[in-house]
Amino acid sequence: MERLEAAGSKPYFIPPGASLHLLGGLGFARWAFEVAQQEQEMGVRWDVIVVCCASGSTLGGMVTGFKLIEQEKPAGSADSTPNAGNKRRRIIGIQATTLDPKETERLVMQSAKKTAKLVGLEEEDIKSDAFEILDSFNAGAYARLDDKTREGIKFLAETEGILTDPVYTGKAITGLIALAKEGAFGEAENVLFVHTGGTPALSAFPSMR
Repeated sequence: MERLEAAGSKPYFIPPGASLHLLGGLGFARWAFEVAQQEQEMGVRWDVIVVCCASGSTLGGMVTGFKLIEQEKPAGSADSTPNAGNKRRRIIGIQATTLDPKETERLVMQSAKKTAKLVGLEEEDIKSDAFEILDSFNAGAYARLDDKTREGIKFLAETEGILTDPVYTGKAITGLIALAKEGAFGEAENVLFVHTGGTPALSAFPSMR
């Protein structure tokens, strides 16, 4: 950056990991509005949303987006999506890293609060009880492919033809499957799995067959 600036250029620095960038959470804040629109069009409400979580901007953006939707509703109005009633939407982040969950929570809150200020919310509007962090499905190390993750990836591929990767989305779908089997979603009617990409990483794991 310094060398380019000294030469008269105007470089724009994009850090590895959108969570470190001021604008990193905006994409998924907007995503929340797309989900709300699709809920209306499809006549469905997602009671639970499950997504992979690492550096925090994806989950942080989601939290901010849904908070903004909530703030824009008329005072005292209930959720207008079908079958919503007063049920609270659960947003679950499945950790792909071995960070302490409290540190991951801090990163998500940091991203969400930065995003909040950009969309007209106050930092105080963002609460940590708006999301959950689960660290039971990270395979014990970042990017490690263990048997549990392998089984989750294969199950989704064989039943739905959807590919996930051992680094991120494979950890998330493995967590979702395990949670569903143990009844962790309670009376939730609809669970949304957010596929954030990453399938090219499959080629880095030749043992994944």
